[in-house]
Amino acid sequence: MSTPIFEAFISVFLVSAASLAGIAALFTAEKDRNGITFALVSLSVGVLFGDALLHILPDLFASGESVIALASLVFAGIMLFFVLEKYLHVDHEHGFHEYGEEAHRHGLRNRALGTTILAADIIHNFLDGLIVGASYLGGAKLGLATTLAVVFHEIPHEMGNVGVLLHAGYSKKKAFWYNTLTALTAFFGLACAVFFGQALAGFTDYALAFAAGGFIYIAGSELVPELREESGFRPSLVQFACMILGFGIMALVLLLE
Repeated sequence: MSTPIFEAFISVFLVSAASLAGIAALFTAEKDRNGITFALVSLSVGVLFGDALLHILPDLFASGESVIALASLVFAGIMLFFVLEKYLHVDHEHGFHEYGEEAHRHGLRNRALGTTILAADIIHNFLDGLIVGASYLGGAKLGLATTLAVVFHEIPHEMGNVGVLLHAGYSKKKAFWYNTLTALTAFFGLACAVFFGQALAGFTDYALAFAAGGFIYIAGSELVPELREESGFRPSLVQFACMILGFGIMALVLLLE
């Protein structure tokens, strides 16, 4: 008989396996890779918003916990991702200004870009494992829905990461292995969720509130601005269709529960 911890482990394994989507980026022309990633990012927006708005938040606010505490943690999740993104961006820019034109000539800018992407990915995957682990402590159905949302987000994310690493000058072999190794940090996130979830009463609801904030930030601040760059009619139509499809998938999961 399976347990929530075992189910969470399998889900984190699947989330980590999504890094293998990066393999496709190694053998796909940049133009085609950008087109595939474009559609998957749009789908991810709908899935992430759908998981937060249809699954996590309704369950939390019906749990009887303090609305102020839960809402504050949702906001804290948004702020954490904001600070992490801002710090990494500033650190990246600082490196560019410090090395200047000489860095450009010797390729140090590209190496700084690669290092920044890998550092951000380690944090990102750790939080993915934490989110999935916390969701399973709240029930198998919620865990499954959250896993689905994370996987849909991870596929374009990992393809994009490999593309950036290739652009930064990494060989195909190094880009693949570094991307795969960073994906394993999700298991550390899962371990933290299991340990603290069993040690602290009420941790699950608060962790899920934090996770919902992360999902909302990722979808609204990281992904939507990328989609806004494309203004043509046909690409915009694809965006709308994929976002609606993503949200519809999460609504279907809710109806089947």
